[in-house]
Amino acid sequence: MTNIAYELDATDPTLVDAITFAVAPSSGTVVAATVKVQTATSGSWTTCTLVAGTAPSMTATCTFTDLELIDLTALNIVASSSADAP
Repeated sequence: MTNIAYELDATDPTLVDAITFAVAPSSGTVVAATVKVQTATSGSWTTCTLVAGTAPSMTATCTFTDLELIDLTALNIVASSSADAP
């Protein structure tokens, strides 16, 4: 994971609208089909949308509706080449 960016709400900068980052395999050319993030230890997982970048890199965008910046205490990321990953 590289180029991690946090997009804060334009009206209320205490809210996180999105987290974006690049995801690529550490070796090989298999691209990610599923990416999820967890923003608090033991918290729920948010599914991210993927857009193809320079192969095999993908850009992941994880959007939120009510994530307060103060509650963002972790950034756990899972990526799978399988679309049916849990």
